[in-house]
Amino acid sequence: MKGKVASMNADQLKDLIVGTLNDNVILAALGLLNKQLEDHLFVYHTPLLMDTERVREFLDSEYRGQEQIHLVLNVGKDIAGYVFISDHYMSGNHYTYLHFDVKKMGFTYSDSLKWKVPRNLELAILPLLKEVIRRRPVTNLSSIQEDTIRHTVCHVQCENAGQFVVHQKCSIMCGIAAILPCVAALDSTLWQAVTGKISEESPADLQLYKSNVFSDVTGHSNELRTTIIKWLIKEEIHIEDLQW
Repeated sequence: MKGKVASMNADQLKDLIVGTLNDNVILAALGLLNKQLEDHLFVYHTPLLMDTERVREFLDSEYRGQEQIHLVLNVGKDIAGYVFISDHYMSGNHYTYLHFDVKKMGFTYSDSLKWKVPRNLELAILPLLKEVIRRRPVTNLSSIQEDTIRHTVCHVQCENAGQFVVHQKCSIMCGIAAILPCVAALDSTLWQAVTGKISEESPADLQLYKSNVFSDVTGHSNELRTTIIKWLIKEEIHIEDLQW
């Protein structure tokens, strides 16, 4: 066995095969996407990225002027039922997705389980987003205020931010549901559909993605897990592998 799968322990492999994707699998998948796409930045958001100095250290090594930023976030619910982004005090058990368009200074937050928006969402992500904007190759902004960054909340029933959002009908497929929009960036047509920039008359191959993958990740759990293992072994992600 070769590739990133070989470095995983038994518990991590078990999660990949039958459970919820763990942090290591998500990090590995996002790492492959960062190698394949130069104009997108894929980030697994951790509590360290809530600190401005840590954000600057991270971007020093990873940011090269990418205009599209993708975040996979770890969220949870407290005993009162409030949703939160994992921080140094509370850890979550659910993954969500966020896309930030640097040019438009707007982000879309998407949750495949349709939980409420995390109470600390903007507090958690603004250090990263503001620093990215400051580092844009062309910008006249000397400072970024919180209210200059627009956002859209997009759950499974939302049509504003895309023709379809990844649907989840179980409790263990959130990791896959969160990385699939990232994978969609490999295909320009599919990416346009995810970001709501395509007409209803979409090509046949797009309809295949839509029906087989995005509409029900739970119903295609085995195929998706097998595909992810294949990507990690080969250390390269191919969007065509999603056409079953």
